[in-house]
Amino acid sequence: MFRTLSKIVLILLVFALAAGCDTNVKDEKVEGLNKIREKNEIKIAIDASDYPPFAIETPGGFVGFDIDICYDIAKKMGVNVKFERVEFDKIIPLVDKGDYDLGVATFTITAKRNTDVLFSQPYIVTGQAVILDKKYKDSVFSYRDLNSTQYKIAFAKGNTSELSLKKFMPESRFYEVETVDDLVKAIINDEADAFIADMPYCSTLAAKDKGKHLYFIDQPITFEPIGIVINKDNFHLLNWINNYIRQIQSDGTYDEFYAKWFQNNDWIKYLNN
Repeated sequence: MFRTLSKIVLILLVFALAAGCDTNVKDEKVEGLNKIREKNEIKIAIDASDYPPFAIETPGGFVGFDIDICYDIAKKMGVNVKFERVEFDKIIPLVDKGDYDLGVATFTITAKRNTDVLFSQPYIVTGQAVILDKKYKDSVFSYRDLNSTQYKIAFAKGNTSELSLKKFMPESRFYEVETVDDLVKAIINDEADAFIADMPYCSTLAAKDKGKHLYFIDQPITFEPIGIVINKDNFHLLNWINNYIRQIQSDGTYDEFYAKWFQNNDWIKYLNN
């Protein structure tokens, strides 16, 4: 009888400890969202480089498709938003470390990145494309034509464009630059013959350049879902963000943001000449 009671007590202790551990785990999962509410601020890392039409720095503050979404996230949470510019390839490590609540910088969702952090469901789907030095306008008609040692192709450090370059143009010569802002400089300074980057960014640059230096091949190379970066322990915030994305996609808010930044060119006025 004593042994039986001892076993029962032991089992109950195990369940009690397990329940206590489960409570701690649950507390950890919601801690990130609770901290945002407690400090009345959501801290968001954005790319250090302008990335129109997703993010553009103006004298009056940041504007862009991503920026509108971030402001709306903060509004729906009932907190303030604080943006900080961070080098693209440092955003994921810093979100993983807990220095930022979210990373919003047109991150393509990949298996490798997803081992370090959580990703929201895609809030936009894009692809990569190629911009050429205009001198190749009449000789290069597709990214396939660039798959030769004759051409040097630039890509931004830490961007998934490097993977696309290795996959689709492996015979070309690769040229790494620090930021997306350096891509155009690489062509203008004759350091590269072309570069690969996200299609919206390429179309923006082509529109701004007006054919002076660049030629845009309007053909997507890849299919890339873009997500918001969240610390891997913060499942409550992930759930909130996913529900938020579903909500704005169904109530018309997302359509308003998309029309503003992708279906008209009024925002070109924010770009520096």
